[in-house]
Parts: sequence; structure tokens; C-alpha cells
Amino acid sequence: MTKANQVIEATKRRTLRPSVGELYTICVPSCGWFYALLAKDNVYLDDSFGPFRIVYVYENCSKIREDVPDLHRDRLLIPISVCNSTPWTTGKFEYLKSLSNWSDLCYAKHSFFCDFFTPIRHFDESGTRIERPLDPCLRSGMSSGQSIDFEIGLKLGLLDEEGQLVKKSR
Repeated sequence: MTKANQVIEATKRRTLRPSVGELYTICVPSCGWFYALLAKDNVYLDDSFGPFRIVYVYENCSKIREDVPDLHRDRLLIPISVCNSTPWTTGKFEYLKSLSNWSDLCYAKHSFFCDFFTPIRHFDESGTRIERPLDPCLRSGMSSGQSIDFEIGLKLGLLDEEGQLVKKSR
């Protein structure tokens, strides 16, 4: 995916220290504003990789940035993401506000599976190996601003599997 094929418009505002419970906007010019919640930070994918952040990107969209629609942890645009800081430092996630009810919008705990091993291993948020996964159980792989952009573009039908812009027929 090239920079020209990105569907998220980066803003000029950068967030260098995102905090848990903050709501961020994601601008997709052809659709409107989507919303992302920083649900956890200091997360480890296994006993050696981390710290990362857990982000929920909600499916509801708004034409007006400040007009936040109803958000729910089971109505997500893309799967729960584990990411580094690039969505914030590149301006793809723009701060909107801190939420007092943020814990209602996400799961209290998450677990991860790592399929690098046979049999598959499971880890909790601190990177400690656990015998049984918690729900939700996320794949132990890290997203970046570019991969979140790709997933959103794919889900919205704006990009194909190769990351190329889909041409709309007239």
C-alpha cells in the first residue's frame, strides 16, 4: 500500500502521550469520522514483546467530528487492534476527549494467542503464559498506523486485498 492509497487522512495534530480512556477520531474523507478508544496501554504480547496499546475502532460513523454516535464494544469496524504509537504520532488518530465511561466500551481483560509455537500458546496482557484463553482472544501481532489504515480501507470497500484503491463504477 502506497501513501497515495491510504484511506485515513492524517491531521496536523499529533498526540505524543495518548492515555487510556481517551477517544480519538479517524478521518476517512469519503465516509466521515470514525472513533477509536485507547483501552489499554503497557500490554505485552508474550513474555518478550511490548509494551503496546489495545485500541477499539468502532463501526459507527459521523459526518460531524464532535457528534459522537453510540459506541459499543461489540460493534467494531475492525478487530480489536494491538498497536504501537504510530497512529498517534502520525496524526491518524486525533484526540477528541477523555471519557468517564470508557470502561463500559471495552472488555476488562484480553488474552492473546501466538501461533509461532506448536501447540499454540496463550498469554495475558502482562505477557504471562496462560493455559486457557480469555475472551476476547486476540492474535499476537502488532498493528501500525498503516495496517489499521489498510484494515479500515478493506472493510469499507475502499481498498482491495493488495491495498490498491477500488475504482467506483459510474
